[in-house]
Amino acid sequence: MDEPSVSDQVGKALDGFYQNYIIDTVNGSFQVFQSFTYGEMVISFLLAAIFLLLLLKWVFEVVR
Repeated sequence: MDEPSVSDQVGKALDGFYQNYIIDTVNGSFQVFQSFTYGEMVISFLLAAIFLLLLLKWVFEVVR
C-alpha cells in the first residue's frame, strides 16, 4: 500500500480547513476562500473603521 505523499496530505488538510468556492466570470474564474473566524472579522472591521476615520479626517482637514 502506498501512503499519500506529504504534499497530498497538506493539500487535503487545507481543503478541509479553507471553505472555498469558484466564481465563473466572462474572463475566467477565480477561487474565493471563506474561512474567517469571528476574531479575524472583528479585526478586519476595526482596521476598516480606522482607515475610514483617518480618510474622513484627512478630507475634513483639506476642506477646512
